[in-house]
Parts: sequence; structure tokens; C-alpha cells
Amino acid sequence: MSRPVAEILRLENRLMQADLCNDFNTFRELIADGAMLATPFGRMIQKSEVIDAMFSADESIFSRYERSEMVLKEYASTVVVNCLIDLENTSFSGLFRFTRVWSKVADGWQVIAGHISLRHGD
Repeated sequence: MSRPVAEILRLENRLMQADLCNDFNTFRELIADGAMLATPFGRMIQKSEVIDAMFSADESIFSRYERSEMVLKEYASTVVVNCLIDLENTSFSGLFRFTRVWSKVADGWQVIAGHISLRHGD
């Protein structure tokens, strides 16, 4: 495993923990201000909307968050992460295909794009 891929795996684990405990400071740090983020409903959202949703929740917005089939691919100064996530929260639940794009920036790595969609049958 290359050094960038190992670093992104560590950061992905930090973001998963941030999701589980509404740690919006981690999201502020690791998600680029202009990141392109798509919800499971096909709506584009901004970083601030993700943080606002976390900040307004009294507890974790997810009651289930389990990853599988995780693949990380390095391309120059970019790492793409793809996995299945079994999620449940107050708005939706199910098995989702998830993609996140990380880019090397001056201070380390940041997410520049993310997309999640419901996984349909094989």
C-alpha cells in the first residue's frame, strides 16, 4: 500500500468516526470549501450544509454505518475511494455505493468530491 493510500485510509476512518459522533470540526478540516457533494437523493449540497446538519443534531445522525468492499486508487495527487456503506438515519436507510475523491493540498489532503447512491440489485 502506497503512503498516500495509507494516509487516505486513515483519514477515511477519521471521517467515519466524525459521522458517528457529529464531529463537525473534522469535516471543516477535511472537506474542501468548494467540494462537490451529492446526496442519495441526487441533490448537490455544500460543505456548510453537511456541517449545519451535524451541528443541529443532538446525537449521531447515523444509527448504522458499516463499510465493506472498500477500494482506494491513487492517481497522481488524487486518491479515489469507493465502497459499499450500510447506512441508517432518520431520512434514509439501506445499502449505498459511495465514492469520495481526495486531493493533495498544501496542508495535507482534502475531499474535493463525494457521491452516494442507493445500491440496487446485482
